[in-house]
Amino acid sequence: MKKVSLFAVCMLLSLGLWAQDQPSPILFIFDGSGSMWGQMEDATKIEIAREVLGDVVSELPADQSFGLMAYGHRVKSDCADVEFIIEDGSADDVSKALKNINPLGMTPLAHSSKLALEYLEKKGIKATIILITDGIETCDGNLCDLVAAYKAKGIEFVFHIVGFGLKKEETSALKCATEAGNGRYLDASNSGELGSVLQEATQTKVDEPETNFNLVSYQNDEGIDVAAKMINQEDGKWVRSVRTYGDTGKIYLAPGIYRMEARAVGKRGLQELVIPDIVIEAGKQHYHKVDYTSGILSVEVRMMGALHDAVVHIKHAGEKKTIARSRTYTSENSNPKTFDLVAGKYDISVGSVSINGPGEKHLIEGVEIVAGETTEAAHDFESCTLSVGATHNGELWDATVYISSTDPKGPVAQGRTYTTENNNPKTFLLSPGEYQFTVKPLKLDVDRQTITIQLKAGEQVKRMIEF
Repeated sequence: MKKVSLFAVCMLLSLGLWAQDQPSPILFIFDGSGSMWGQMEDATKIEIAREVLGDVVSELPADQSFGLMAYGHRVKSDCADVEFIIEDGSADDVSKALKNINPLGMTPLAHSSKLALEYLEKKGIKATIILITDGIETCDGNLCDLVAAYKAKGIEFVFHIVGFGLKKEETSALKCATEAGNGRYLDASNSGELGSVLQEATQTKVDEPETNFNLVSYQNDEGIDVAAKMINQEDGKWVRSVRTYGDTGKIYLAPGIYRMEARAVGKRGLQELVIPDIVIEAGKQHYHKVDYTSGILSVEVRMMGALHDAVVHIKHAGEKKTIARSRTYTSENSNPKTFDLVAGKYDISVGSVSINGPGEKHLIEGVEIVAGETTEAAHDFESCTLSVGATHNGELWDATVYISSTDPKGPVAQGRTYTTENNNPKTFLLSPGEYQFTVKPLKLDVDRQTITIQLKAGEQVKRMIEF
């Protein structure tokens, strides 16, 4: 899995070095503060950020130029510790430079951003600035006011912030800064999300026309976070990604016909929605709503009337992929088990944790979930017990026991009797049906014995085999 956490600011080239058809540079402001040594997904945030950012920039067009700035990586308690590392570099240059950034100091968000904006002003160029941070400002400065002031000067830039592992209550000042800079605040809590939001940020650049595609997403009339891929319907190629963050996702799409593949973020059980034939016309604003309106599925599992522990798999009707999975246990707090599902039809697979045999699993097909309603599904397993013991000359004897089903044929369970009353006879919980059990005594030169037996629901059958 690719990983990264970063604060990067790109350094750009002077106007004379840029042909008109080249994209404007992307400046990364990279976080080198001491908190980047924090753990996430069995790795440090700095390790994750280095790898993810390197991976993202490597996928951008070859003519894309990058700048990189880092702060807090050289002096432990110095708010002026900001370094321009790359002014005009390639994706390889960025990846190599990131390896040499070792977190150490403070988080001067405003100061590092001021140096980047001053650079743009001095060179007379425009750029997309992407600041990545795992914390809030720890030095003096008001980032929101700073960005607004430089916008008022007429400098052309888009200012994005990627928050890596920040708490919700820490983001208001960062969101203010991105709004002032015509950018977006994008949040990531793991390496996968970091890659997605960095891709989104690098796609929403200062060169691009104004956004013309607006996406909102709801579940039961509440805004939810949805990530969507826009696919060119003609050639099947991915074009752009957009994410709503429970609000409105905005991107620019060239005129054409698109297919949208939308995935709810942080919502288990909500399937990917595919919406074809989205027509984008030149000069028009387009609005689309992804509706994840859902209902509740309640699954109760019992065995011979008593609450029973089972694993429940939920799949879309007729499909193989599990979209939700949970366990009922035997407590009224968890059994029935409830699932929040988009309206539609589902197949429910219920597998007993303790029963062995052909009846240990049960499939409930075509259960329809209605929006805003609770649908109940239930299964009561039938069971029986078979206790098999072994003796030799009237004494309990250690033996292996193998049980197989005759219809369908196949192994079911195995165990060992040992020589104590706690284990001899060995008891097996089975579903009703016909079985063969084979008993083989240990340390005796005698033939094993195989017996066929029919078991009915509720029966408790005991067989002691003398050798």
